[in-house]
Amino acid sequence: MRADLSIIATRRPRLLPAVFKSFERYIFPKVDIAHVVANVDPVFDSERNQAAAIATIRRYFPTATLFEPDNWL
Repeated sequence: MRADLSIIATRRPRLLPAVFKSFERYIFPKVDIAHVVANVDPVFDSERNQAAAIATIRRYFPTATLFEPDNWL
């Protein structure tokens, strides 16, 4: 089966590797990912962790389309 993957994240880059490793184990063997779209909301932490979250997503999904809202409200 072929599918797109949508990721909704926040400025908590430490959580992402565990999620992605779970995907690698349980989802990716069964689904061919066609495209990845990620939204990283600017809440809970610093701009530094915003950049780290994006870098983590890029490490796992280099061709992902990324969105970063300017304002949470």
